[in-house]
Amino acid sequence: MCRWVAGGAPAPAAWTRGRGWALSTAAIALPYYRTRQPDIASAAARTLEAVRSDEL
Repeated sequence: MCRWVAGGAPAPAAWTRGRGWALSTAAIALPYYRTRQPDIASAAARTLEAVRSDEL
């Protein structure tokens, strides 16, 4: 069972993997959705900013 589910804090490696996943997804989505779906592009831009500023 995951420590987070069991009530503990996630391991630092889990945060690193999550940040990498968020970065990858947002970096792919931003240029694709910029003209197709501006709301999704905006969310991707906010995600990139959060990853860059360590707010995740």
